[in-house]
Amino acid sequence: QVCTGLIPPTGGFISHGRLLTQNDIASFCKKELGELLVRTEIRNGVEISPMPSEGLIRTKEVHLILREKLDEPSPEKQMKDNLRTRLSASSPDTFNYRIFIEYDKA
Repeated sequence: QVCTGLIPPTGGFISHGRLLTQNDIASFCKKELGELLVRTEIRNGVEISPMPSEGLIRTKEVHLILREKLDEPSPEKQMKDNLRTRLSASSPDTFNYRIFIEYDKA
């Protein structure tokens, strides 16, 4: 007997299109940045909330290690802002992202 699935595998996010795990976040970043990205490191962190009554809030720190340095700071900031927006749109409201860009030393 052969068992076949009714739904073809999508090869990506396992949480119904939601980014819930560190692996989900890393896979999403790789899909978005492609060959420019060497690796992604995800860490838990904290920062002071922009809302005065909240104090410290938990964050997801996404460290992007890129293959080569971008020419100017402007595309780097734009990349971080766009990625943060797309990550937030696919994540629970409790995920507060901080994006850091680093460069491969090799």
